[in-house]
Amino acid sequence: MSVVIARDTGGYLSGLTRWRRGDVAGWVGWVAEAISRSAEQVVDLIAYVDDLRRRWETLLCDVRADATARRLLDVVPQHLVVTAPMVADLLGVSAPTARGAIETLAARGILEPLDFRPVTPERPAQWWMAGELISVVTRWSR
Repeated sequence: MSVVIARDTGGYLSGLTRWRRGDVAGWVGWVAEAISRSAEQVVDLIAYVDDLRRRWETLLCDVRADATARRLLDVVPQHLVVTAPMVADLLGVSAPTARGAIETLAARGILEPLDFRPVTPERPAQWWMAGELISVVTRWSR
C-alpha cells in the first residue's frame, strides 16, 4: 500500500484535503482504489517470484532433494541478502555447510557476491544477494 501511495502523493494529499473539507466519500474512494491497485500489484509480484522460484528449482535439478542448497531456496525470498553465518543460523547447519549451499546457488546464478565493506577492522563477512529478485522488487517499488 505504501508503494502505491508513494507513486501518487498528489492524490494522497488532495484526498487529505477532501477529508478536511468533509468529502469523506472521496477520500474513502481514493483509499479503496489504492488498496485495489496495491493488491493487484502484489498478486503480480507473487506470481513472478513463484515463476522465478520454479526456474531456480530447475537449476538445481542435479542437487539432492535433501541438500542444504535446496533448503536455502526457501530462505532467499525472505532474505534477499545473506552471509554464511546468517544461513547457518537460519537453517541450523554448520558454517562450512552454509558456505557450500551458498556456493552451489552462486554457481548456478541464483546468488551473486555483493561488494559490501563493513566499517569494522575485523575480517569482513562475504555477502551474497539474489540479484534478479532484488531487481524485480526494486522495479516493482518504483
